[in-house]
Amino acid sequence: MKQTRKGNQWYFGMKVHVGSDARGIVHTVTTTDAATADITQLDDLLHGQERTLFGDQASWKQADKAQWEASGGVYRINRRGKRTTNWGRINQARSRTRCRVEHIFHLVKQAGPIFGEWRRMKLLLAERGRVRSETAPTKWVQLMVSALPQREAALTHDVATASRQLTLSHEDPADRLPRGDGTGAVPTLVTGDVRLLASTDYAVMAN
Repeated sequence: MKQTRKGNQWYFGMKVHVGSDARGIVHTVTTTDAATADITQLDDLLHGQERTLFGDQASWKQADKAQWEASGGVYRINRRGKRTTNWGRINQARSRTRCRVEHIFHLVKQAGPIFGEWRRMKLLLAERGRVRSETAPTKWVQLMVSALPQREAALTHDVATASRQLTLSHEDPADRLPRGDGTGAVPTLVTGDVRLLASTDYAVMAN
């Protein structure tokens, strides 16, 4: 994962890129770090049977448009550049189809920070019949988690005891829990909270 800036706001984490049909049914999902441009994922989000291509302005490219239309396809990605009244109406009309994929991201954001982004998406979309999978969703998540270089930070008696040794300017118990994992290792906390960034008891990284 990497950090990147959008406007004046910094973000740290991952991005999810989704390919779907015109109804919003997902057929492809990819993930990248936050600094990767959306347009780099376009080829990986296509299954090869598309005839009409929709997308937001981040996926628009003149060379891609020419290539797509030369092969007989219809290129309906929202156009970049200076907006005119005419192109504003065209992009708005295209967005009526493109926006159907946004419902997927709405479901992910509703779930809250319980699972990683890609795991939340897989489970939520499978539960709502919005994605098809040859592997049961819960089994797929188990396989992906076991393949990741990660370690579970369990809430043990030692961690609870160590958390009370922190000196914080507030008493939010959730901010005490990342103190350790019971093995002596202190995980890095990614946060935008200025109170925690000023703390010397955490290994912190600003998001």
